[in-house]
Amino acid sequence: MKKLLFFATSMLLLVSCGMRGVKITEAMNKAEKLAAEETISVEETIPAEETISVEEATVEAVEAVEQPVEVVLPKVYSNAYDGYLNVRAEPTTKSQVVGKLSNGPEGAELLGVEGKWSKVRVNGVEGYVSSAYVQSEPTAAVYIDAKHVVGHFGWVDSMFTEWVYSINSNGKYSYSDDCGDGEGESGKWYLSGTSIVFKPNYGQPRTLKVDAQKKCLIDGNKEYSRLN
Repeated sequence: MKKLLFFATSMLLLVSCGMRGVKITEAMNKAEKLAAEETISVEETIPAEETISVEEATVEAVEAVEQPVEVVLPKVYSNAYDGYLNVRAEPTTKSQVVGKLSNGPEGAELLGVEGKWSKVRVNGVEGYVSSAYVQSEPTAAVYIDAKHVVGHFGWVDSMFTEWVYSINSNGKYSYSDDCGDGEGESGKWYLSGTSIVFKPNYGQPRTLKVDAQKKCLIDGNKEYSRLN
């Protein structure tokens, strides 16, 4: 009888332990499954475009360093009275002319300043121009040649007095009558568009239209014809 009771008790213990083992195994399996699902869930929440390898990051960094930086140079513009400046190989008037900087909105890149000269780049050509005839703001383009205005131009008034503009190639002019009574003026001139602007030493500037074909200067109803 004792042997029978011992056998039954042993069987009950084995069954109890077996059930507990099954529950433990099931719990472990369930935990592993949940962990795997959480890992997949986290990976799915990370956008594909945000995932980058170390090699790709290194390549992007190198490319960013190697990318050239564009340097924007300041510009200067010619305000030469006759419409353009000679660009010379060296900062001296005795040097060879290698280009031309015309008045207008295009201008030239300023590379540096050496004394009274500015080093510039015009249409890919580097050289020097006089700093006295450049400015930082765009100027008006010139559409006539200075040769059409240099010289003497006269107009006769109703009293048969002839008034003459004497225009010199150095940018200066004088204006007087042929009576020699002391009336007149002097100053500087410059070209703008298709006109010539006279800037007297005293008084307001005057703008006269240049008619290259008729070889005259027009000031309202006055027509100054070339005398030479």
